[in-house]
Amino acid sequence: MNDQRITIDRLIERFWIAPENAEWTPKTNVLPLEELRLWMTSDDIEVLGFIYGMIGNAQFRIEPALSLEEYIHFVKHYFARCFQENPDGVWSDSSYSAGWDFVQVFIKLWDDEAVPESTPRPQKLARRLIQECGFTFAHLYCACQLGASIGTKANPGLF
Repeated sequence: MNDQRITIDRLIERFWIAPENAEWTPKTNVLPLEELRLWMTSDDIEVLGFIYGMIGNAQFRIEPALSLEEYIHFVKHYFARCFQENPDGVWSDSSYSAGWDFVQVFIKLWDDEAVPESTPRPQKLARRLIQECGFTFAHLYCACQLGASIGTKANPGLF
């Protein structure tokens, strides 16, 4: 899969046994980091959505591991596209569902006890994710109409 024109169909063929009207089964449990990095730069928001889903799928592990910095960079890029474009695809998130996912990523970074002591505190990483995306909760409220759901998912006093 050295061809840079990656498609959803090629990713599905590579990683899934995908019978019609039946549950999909992974062909492997490893996402190769070198290829993942290439796919994460795709111009196709559907590919980005599919990759976002695979990164979060517990059936897969990334080898070698994706750094937290690379993950944050990808999430920023993907969510910014979703917020700006509000896609209506099969694999990509609408601005509304991206808003929900964004809050979940924020919470995960905030609460992640696995982040080593030598790195900035998770709270700083979560805050940086929001700052670097250029989105405040007020912006998310306007862009995604998530006011009540954001309020219930995160404590506004943190900012």
